[in-house]
Amino acid sequence: MSTENNLNVLFDNSVKILTDLIGFKTISGEDNTALIDYCDNILKKIRCYFF
Repeated sequence: MSTENNLNVLFDNSVKILTDLIGFKTISGEDNTALIDYCDNILKKIRCYFF
C-alpha cells in the first residue's frame, strides 16, 4: 500500500472519529459513559498495533 493510500485512510478514519466525538451529548452533571466507552474501544484497537 502506498504512502498516499495510507494517508487517505488515516484522514478518513480521523474525520470519522472526530465526527463521532462531536455527536456525543456531553453535558456537565450527566452520564458520559457512552463517550468513555467509545474512546476506550478506539484505544483498545490502536493498542493492538503497538503491543
